[in-house]
Amino acid sequence: MRPALGAAADRFEKVAWVMASVDELRQWFERRVVENQRLFYAIAYQVLGDPHEAEDAVQASVCKGWSSLGELNDPGALVGWVAKITRHTAIDARRRRRERATDDAELAALDPGVTDTPTAEQEDERAAMRRLIAQLPDGQAIVVTLRFYEGLDGPTIAKRLGMTDNAVRVRLHRGLERLEQLMRAKQTLKKAGA
Repeated sequence: MRPALGAAADRFEKVAWVMASVDELRQWFERRVVENQRLFYAIAYQVLGDPHEAEDAVQASVCKGWSSLGELNDPGALVGWVAKITRHTAIDARRRRRERATDDAELAALDPGVTDTPTAEQEDERAAMRRLIAQLPDGQAIVVTLRFYEGLDGPTIAKRLGMTDNAVRVRLHRGLERLEQLMRAKQTLKKAGA
């Protein structure tokens, strides 16, 4: 009878240890998310341009990050990993919004009283820049967002994302070059259309 009680006690200790470990992991994850919530929000807002949709995207991203935490190989890269999840979640939300807008536009086209308003002229510069940044590859978009929307310097970005300073400089440089190309292309299209 004694060995059975010993085995049960061992199982109980293992379960208690695992539960304590999960609680510590949850606290660590929550702490890192709270410390970087402005970053995640800035990334989502940069893609979506709407504060409420950005908050929803961040919340969904954090939930995805927590449920997929086993896929993270390097704990030091948690912030960059959740930032990437946030960007993908925001892009998906923007895509769904466009699909809804397309459906609404198709319905409006059936109504002869509805006229199209030129939205390109009504856009402010920040909204236009957010759309351009959204066209960059993930790594570049996240670094550009952190640098110009959050005001972080290269070493701080590197530390937050678990990258080297040089990697941040390269991504920032390439991102800014690509933004310049995108802005030139947009201006060329505007001139051609004018």
